[in-house]
Amino acid sequence: CTFSVVGYQSWKGMFEETTIWLEKGQLAIRGNDVWEWGEETEKKIVSGDDLGRTWPPDANFFAAIRGEEQVQSTPQDALKVIQLSEAAWASAESGRPEPVAR
Repeated sequence: CTFSVVGYQSWKGMFEETTIWLEKGQLAIRGNDVWEWGEETEKKIVSGDDLGRTWPPDANFFAAIRGEEQVQSTPQDALKVIQLSEAAWASAESGRPEPVAR
């Protein structure tokens, strides 16, 4: 899996593009659209119904405080993100793949 985030300033404001390359296909977030394509499929926009939860994470956080929902992003999830980020920084510094701490 390869992950790329590209951002740049355009005349109408900031633009950010996120792309994830997987073994059998790619996903990309470009503006408000999510795209997918693969070795044997054409590029297409993924519908909101296929994406699952698409509301802001803050909405879940506040609903959990009110007791209306379970927290969808746990402290363990946050730790995994930090571990992945640290491995990415170490890889950038060393110039080679680095293991993700567990």
